[in-house]
Amino acid sequence: MNAKACPRCESTHVAENVRVRTSGGLSEHELAVAVSRKPKAVVFDYDKLFQLHARVCGACGYTELYVERPEELYDIVRQAEEAR
Repeated sequence: MNAKACPRCESTHVAENVRVRTSGGLSEHELAVAVSRKPKAVVFDYDKLFQLHARVCGACGYTELYVERPEELYDIVRQAEEAR
């Protein structure tokens, strides 16, 4: 299977790095994944945000989400788990 092809229909008409946004009221926001450096903290619990991007098939509409900087996200989650 071609790595650039859609995993559902195998079309090569795939749009990469499409921004994923939501709107509510008068504002729009890009979707992101939030991870906590201190998941048990009650005060000063800062989340780190990682933007989401999509890969969309232009033939069947199948969509995959990808997070920016996955290695950094994983490191933060791993460190938080080790601190428990």
